[in-house]
Amino acid sequence: MHKNPRMHDGHFRRIREKAMSVEPYDFDDTLLSEIVLQCVFKRTDTNEIAKALLAKYGTFLCMAKNAVPKDLKEIRGIGENSAEKLCALLRAMYSFRMVPGSAVIPTQPIYYNDLVQMLYRQFENLDYERFIIFILNNKDEIIFTGTLGEGEQDRLIINKKQVVDLAKRHNGASVVIAHNHPTGGFCPSIEDVKVTAEIFKMLDNENIILKDHLIVSTEGIFSFSASHLMKSIVYRIRNPQVSIIWDKN
Repeated sequence: MHKNPRMHDGHFRRIREKAMSVEPYDFDDTLLSEIVLQCVFKRTDTNEIAKALLAKYGTFLCMAKNAVPKDLKEIRGIGENSAEKLCALLRAMYSFRMVPGSAVIPTQPIYYNDLVQMLYRQFENLDYERFIIFILNNKDEIIFTGTLGEGEQDRLIINKKQVVDLAKRHNGASVVIAHNHPTGGFCPSIEDVKVTAEIFKMLDNENIILKDHLIVSTEGIFSFSASHLMKSIVYRIRNPQVSIIWDKN
């Protein structure tokens, strides 16, 4: 008995409607996978293939980074031609995700005080470090968010000058930076303090405020401003004669 070739139309439509109704940071790995698969398959159960792909690769990001046609063909329902198409599409998406400063601009005003929920969504289930930036106007509304870099579990190098460039490009009054500690613990390292001080100084030279640096882990969120560590950084930059702890070996 042959299956109706249009039997998946309803599911395809529901996936597209869901994708158009949620915020970009609310896309989960299954939804991302199915949207991509719909670009490759016209009449196939994309849900089952998506589940198989995520079972194989773990996360959408790992799949986009590591998938090759030979391995994709091992998944039931993926042939040689569709494996090549899917691999090309995944590589293109991975390239886009790694472009520093890729914009996620809220459709409605989101304020500094709303950042906590956004942060948990940005870093949810990540097993690698991600560094993001929020640019705010003089009303504390977020006018731009972007990813500055993604790296390994405990190592991430960012372009600090890019923080300043993005803030100036979007006429920002202040900036909030954030990154995660995927291995646990939210206390800042000496390197975290050093990077914060360097970014503060660069922004200060442009009359832009570094409002906060937030560190996210499964144990909670650390705020440089709430802990008064930011005040200490500002004081030491304003008073360079004071010995600076993060310059010590």
